[in-house]
Amino acid sequence: MLSNLPGLLNVALCTVIVLTLFFYRRRDSR
Repeated sequence: MLSNLPGLLNVALCTVIVLTLFFYRRRDSR
C-alpha cells in the first residue's frame, strides 16, 4: 500500500498544477 503512495501523490500534484494553470488562463482571458 505504501509503495503506491508516491505515484498517487505525483498524480495529485499534476492535477493541482493543471487546474491552477487552467484557472489562471480563464481569469487572464477575462
